[in-house]
Amino acid sequence: MYHTVINEILVPPSIRAESTLVYSTVGKTTELRCSAIAPFDTQVYWRRLDNSTLSKFATQQRQIHNDVTQTSLYLSDLELRDFGFYVCVAESQAGQNHATIELREHHRSSMSHLLDTNEVTTSRMQILKRNKVSEPSMISVKVNSASATFFVSIFHFSCIIVVFDLT
Repeated sequence: MYHTVINEILVPPSIRAESTLVYSTVGKTTELRCSAIAPFDTQVYWRRLDNSTLSKFATQQRQIHNDVTQTSLYLSDLELRDFGFYVCVAESQAGQNHATIELREHHRSSMSHLLDTNEVTTSRMQILKRNKVSEPSMISVKVNSASATFFVSIFHFSCIIVVFDLT
């Protein structure tokens, strides 16, 4: 009489985030992605690191190719409360692993910002300042046999006045 003994080695799933830091802005849609190498009985899911509820605009998508599970969490119409840490979890009979992704708000630089001298300026004004254009300038241009004179005045980098004198 023979007895068949099957030894099965259980290996916990491994998981990795495609990016551990993702930037987005309020009102946009963003995608968080991770991949798990896991046996067939593995559950892959998303949660917030602080265990708060996922956004009502969150949807999950999963694709399985052999023993690789790719999962995405789509967050639509982002609100400030959606920024933070998200965890992609792979859980099986053999154990669990996770990958953490931080969703951070992308702050777009505004056209003006504060300089050390407390002057508010724009990028164009910074170029003029760097090139030391500060005195009024006069440029004469001849166009189609008519004389056109352009007076360009720059007053302490706060305004530019262009006057056309077509004679």
